[in-house]
Amino acid sequence: MAKTTTKRTTTKRSTKVSLRREAQDSVQVALRLPAEWVARLDALARALSVPGLAVSSSDAMRVAMARGMAELEAERGLVDKPKPTKGGAVS
Repeated sequence: MAKTTTKRTTTKRSTKVSLRREAQDSVQVALRLPAEWVARLDALARALSVPGLAVSSSDAMRVAMARGMAELEAERGLVDKPKPTKGGAVS
């Protein structure tokens, strides 16, 4: 799992916690996205943010990509599919 560092910044309005990946385990990638996707990422970021933890649209994209990749990998047999447990939850 990737290490994260926590950085606190204080503004007049609130205290924000920013989670940043350490440089040694990340690669910067540039890509173009449809404007609609960017708007959806912005909305996800707002929905995921809580007092004291501001989630950026980049953070939201990482979450969406991780979940989508996990599903595609399971679909294509690259990893084991999660097994359903009692009550319908997956583990």
